[in-house]
Amino acid sequence: MDGLPESPELRAFLESLRHGAVLSGTVAAIERFGAFGAFVEIADGIEGLVPQRDLASPAVRVGDELTVLVSEVDRQRRRLLLSPAGLEHGSR
Repeated sequence: MDGLPESPELRAFLESLRHGAVLSGTVAAIERFGAFGAFVEIADGIEGLVPQRDLASPAVRVGDELTVLVSEVDRQRRRLLLSPAGLEHGSR
């Protein structure tokens, strides 16, 4: 999420997130080059990364609903690291 435009709303949202918080979102993109993982949109225009190594299923697709845990919030770099808590396939 490096490079997200700074705004009071984004700052407030990131400040409200805590390690271990459970969120739901939609897989917005999958980056297999470099084995990054899945980018999950957890709020309008706000995405976090679920690293490839943490994905239980290689069949995760754009549009899938994913329940995630907040693993790390880097407020300075405006990045979110997420872990999967469960996956509901076929929810496009």
